[in-house]
Amino acid sequence: MRAVFPGSFDLATRGHLDVARRAAGLFDKVVVCVLTNPKKTGRLPLPQRLALLAKMTADLDNATIESSAGSSSSTTAARPASV
Repeated sequence: MRAVFPGSFDLATRGHLDVARRAAGLFDKVVVCVLTNPKKTGRLPLPQRLALLAKMTADLDNATIESSAGSSSSTTAARPASV
């Protein structure tokens, strides 16, 4: 089964990492999807958020980091998943 974990991850926290680790233990594939909203200014630019999450989840073989513009519902609809 595949899970999508959407969020702004601005800033990524240990709590986010804990959720990603737990999901990686439960599902065959976990997609951590960094959402962007052009109407909001974040603390970190998207490339830095992606790099930080990639580093934080480097030991999770079944986790990938992606990005998407739009809402979490449109993001999950575009990435079919079980959860």
